[in-house]
Amino acid sequence: MRAVYRRELRDHLGRSTTGVCIVTTQTPSGRDVGLTINSFVPMSLGPPLVAWSQASRSSGLAAFS
Repeated sequence: MRAVYRRELRDHLGRSTTGVCIVTTQTPSGRDVGLTINSFVPMSLGPPLVAWSQASRSSGLAAFS
């Protein structure tokens, strides 16, 4: 990972004080799916990893599985 990107990522993750985020994906058929989450946690800068949790009864569960 280039040093500038790592610094940008670190700065961005440092501004996320509440852990509330929007997570998005696209299904294989092209449908956009998004969720509001409150469990966003930075895990590592190298490699860049974050963790978040989703309720098992969430309507978007299949799209993120």
